[in-house]
Amino acid sequence: MNPTEPLFLPRRLAIRLLAEAQKAGGQPISGLVGERSGQPRSIYPDPQAEECLREQGETVWAAYRSAGVSPDTPPSGRQLLISVDTKGVLQLRCRERVDGKPVERILKIRD
Repeated sequence: MNPTEPLFLPRRLAIRLLAEAQKAGGQPISGLVGERSGQPRSIYPDPQAEECLREQGETVWAAYRSAGVSPDTPPSGRQLLISVDTKGVLQLRCRERVDGKPVERILKIRD
């Protein structure tokens, strides 16, 4: 893992994450992003959904959360943070543990 290399998130998953945040109407949200073969594939709006991931043949790519949710580090050490900036625009950021320290990762959205 090279923390300077960007991480890629499919556009459909980014849209779904942001839609979850909008649906929550300001309430905190959290869950997991599942992966297969190193590629993010699905969203699980339950932070305890690891059993569902395994049933689908997936592992945890990242945990996601919005403001107001405990910042516990997921097993993968990667966390997506969903927030609203001062102009009301939803933002998606990524942090990952590298050598035990949180590091901001570049997150790119792709088709």
